[in-house]
Amino acid sequence: MERFWRCDGDHLCVSEYWNRVVKVFTAAGEQIRIVPTLEPNLDPPRRPYRLVFSPESDAFLAVGWGIEEVERQEGVIMRTVAPTWLLDKNGNLVQDFGEYLSAERFLIRGSTGGFTIAPHPFGRAVSFALTHDEIFLGTGEKFEVSVFDQQGVMVRKLRGPPDDLEVTDELTNAYRAADLSGDAEEDRRFWERGGSPMPEAVPAFTDMRVDPEGNLWVERFTPPGTTENRWAVFARAGEFLGHLEFPAGFFLSEVGSDWVIGIHTDDLGVDRVQVFGMQKG
Repeated sequence: MERFWRCDGDHLCVSEYWNRVVKVFTAAGEQIRIVPTLEPNLDPPRRPYRLVFSPESDAFLAVGWGIEEVERQEGVIMRTVAPTWLLDKNGNLVQDFGEYLSAERFLIRGSTGGFTIAPHPFGRAVSFALTHDEIFLGTGEKFEVSVFDQQGVMVRKLRGPPDDLEVTDELTNAYRAADLSGDAEEDRRFWERGGSPMPEAVPAFTDMRVDPEGNLWVERFTPPGTTENRWAVFARAGEFLGHLEFPAGFFLSEVGSDWVIGIHTDDLGVDRVQVFGMQKG
């Protein structure tokens, strides 16, 4: 299971990456539908690397596997691009959105001659979200999000205040010295084995959500080992409303009209569901 979302009112959509399907369940746990997620126009069809579904939409947005723009080599950052497409709730192609930055990766050479391509912990990649009539896409290369209709026509851009995204020696050294555990520690170990390459800049953001009023929530990049957990909010019309801070270890799952819900992972690795109320000014 890769990810799950609320969908079709009180149903649950579960993405099964390796099976290339999304399974739909009722609130009682009964499976009622299986949606294929392969891109049907190619032979063989391309499979999605990531999916997102909106409770207010009848469609899935998919990003495929990334393809390197340069020859594979050690000690450098390799940018990958990937196709992006929209599927309806039955898995039929609605619109092709072209190619976007999939991830910035690096190569790790094994002792037996093989290699692994891994996403960089500081790498930029496309983030996306959707509503019943709009698609939000941004690569994190700057604090800017493009908004499209479901026919693939750009209707506006959302821009936040400029940030200094430069990767400095101070940032790199802090990452080397950070007290990490679990997946974050393993990611750093891979990075060191791969020659410790760094991208030219950190992402402006790494994820998105849309609330019922059409406001866009954008997760700001947090260097591994730090406790900052900020989300920026844009009004539907494009106005930047500011930032909200959440506790370290909190993963924001969904935003309601006056609440947010997510999973908090404590220092012992225990997950708990948390709900925060919101008072809007």
